[in-house]
Amino acid sequence: MKHILVTEDEYIISSSIKYHCELLGYKVTIDCTKDEDIIEAVRTGQYGLILMKVYRSNNLDGIELMEKIRTFSSIPVIYLTGETQSSLQKRIEKTYPADFLSKPFDYSELGEVIQRYI
Repeated sequence: MKHILVTEDEYIISSSIKYHCELLGYKVTIDCTKDEDIIEAVRTGQYGLILMKVYRSNNLDGIELMEKIRTFSSIPVIYLTGETQSSLQKRIEKTYPADFLSKPFDYSELGEVIQRYI
């Protein structure tokens, strides 16, 4: 079973993502804790994909967190964001994302995007 790490910290959204991904047969872990814990989870986990919220309520935003993860992992990442600013997209591109989804997104679209990369 493919395993997805979700860093969405809004409970309703993360629960809905988990529910829809599990319907598609994926195992889902939601981790919105400390940046160091997420980095360690990626380092030691068997994840096939990260769904990364761009603006997190923790120390680093999702792009900064992925910059740290990119120093040791090429795991595919799909960014989840409500922003469409070109400056944000330039920052995202530096972390070699698999894709990004603008919020609000359709869960069938999420499923299609995930299936491309996992």
